[in-house]
Amino acid sequence: STDCNIQIPKPNSTLLQRLVKGKPADK
Repeated sequence: STDCNIQIPKPNSTLLQRLVKGKPADK
């Protein structure tokens, strides 16, 4: 997925996870 391709900081990962519910934003 494109989400895994984009490397984001840990703090932003939490915000992204909220936007992308059910997707592995943590990785």
